[in-house]
Amino acid sequence: HGLRRHRLPLKFGLLAACGGVTLVARPPASSVSGSGCPSPATSGSIFDGMDLPWKMAFSFGRQGMLEGKNINLYLKKDGRKIVDNFSFTLQRGDRAVLIGEEGNGKSTLLKFLYDRRLVESYCECEGSVLARGRLAYLPQSLPERQGEQTLAAFFAGTEYYRNPGLLQTLGLSPEFLQSPQTLRSLSGGEKVKAQLARLLLDEPDVLLLDEPTNDLDIGALRWLETFLAQSRLPVLFISHDETLIE
Repeated sequence: HGLRRHRLPLKFGLLAACGGVTLVARPPASSVSGSGCPSPATSGSIFDGMDLPWKMAFSFGRQGMLEGKNINLYLKKDGRKIVDNFSFTLQRGDRAVLIGEEGNGKSTLLKFLYDRRLVESYCECEGSVLARGRLAYLPQSLPERQGEQTLAAFFAGTEYYRNPGLLQTLGLSPEFLQSPQTLRSLSGGEKVKAQLARLLLDEPDVLLLDEPTNDLDIGALRWLETFLAQSRLPVLFISHDETLIE
């Protein structure tokens, strides 16, 4: 997919490889421990140092963490092993990306980490996942069950009016969020931005993002790059976007 891995900065450390999928991590600081794993993040606000106009509207106070131990995933249809004895830990300030060819199990692994029930219909699963705090998951495509939901229903119960800076940055207006328009009828970029806004309004502690740059306009892409680079939230994402990864 045109991803030139050799161009990844040296400050990225290779954590693990599984079934043709590679996990590359960027530590919260500029150092990588001798094992190749990110050093623990220092304490402080999740949004310390972030150049984002809406950061003060959030009050994330928890210490998010995500850990997987001895994960094995097999496709039921042919018994193919797509994840092999995979273990990792993401702590506050860590960012990691799963890269690899299509069909190698990246999305399946991300779904398993969020909720193993999402993959049990087509995968045999082994291993454990330990999460501290609230997980937020952005799927690669809008779930079928959400397609007929209106924007007003999708954002019901959120205090989006307290975060006008976030909405403005994503190009979303309060009127748009109150619309009777269904999610299915939105453009590809609008779907992604609406889902990102909904995830952040829930004040997550860990982010799992599957191809978050799909269909985003340039302004939203730049915002997402800044957010992922500066956020103190642990982030695990899938991408073929070389610029975003770097």
